[in-house]
Amino acid sequence: MVLLQDPSPIWSNEDLLWAEGKPLQRTPVSLKKFQNKRINIRDTVNTVGSLVEYSYSIDIYEDNTPFEQLIDIEDKERKDLIEGARRSSLPYAEKIYHRLNILTEASEEEYPNTDLISVDSLYGFLKLFKEFEKLNFKYPEITLTPLGNIRIQWQGDKEHYLSVEFISNQEVKIVLFTPDNKVIGKISRISAKMPIVSIFENLQPYRVLTWITE
Repeated sequence: MVLLQDPSPIWSNEDLLWAEGKPLQRTPVSLKKFQNKRINIRDTVNTVGSLVEYSYSIDIYEDNTPFEQLIDIEDKERKDLIEGARRSSLPYAEKIYHRLNILTEASEEEYPNTDLISVDSLYGFLKLFKEFEKLNFKYPEITLTPLGNIRIQWQGDKEHYLSVEFISNQEVKIVLFTPDNKVIGKISRISAKMPIVSIFENLQPYRVLTWITE
């Protein structure tokens, strides 16, 4: 614990007036939370000494709870995987690396309270390209779902579309649009979950490799 006396106000005059006269007390506050000025004095009955001196007495603790340590480990694992993609023999390795970094940064900036790229999903994504590296895929569109899963998409002509969402390091959810085999002019939509290693065997009847590979 570190006792912090901060002479610079981070609360409004209205908050300070509300707190004036209340007993001075120490309140444990996360260092990160304090630095981000996310302290609500009215909720925590925090520590205001004098309205004139703007003095605060706050117990600051480091963000090192077991849960936060787990998040740090996951962040490092995610970064290592993305960096590993860059050094791999994956098709378009450099392009994939930059795209994953863009998705991570965009997620952090635009949706700070949502999940970043799922580590399990990232494992699954890289596994697909490793398992089938000889297939010479066309570069897919790479996006991120609200759950933090990686989704890749190939668009052929207006009648062909394949989406693959990596829901774990072993399994995917696919959505396929393809011409119906029996009804001319009809487009069939196929949605299924399957193991990563079985994707193209299961999709063989639909000849997807003829338009998602070079």
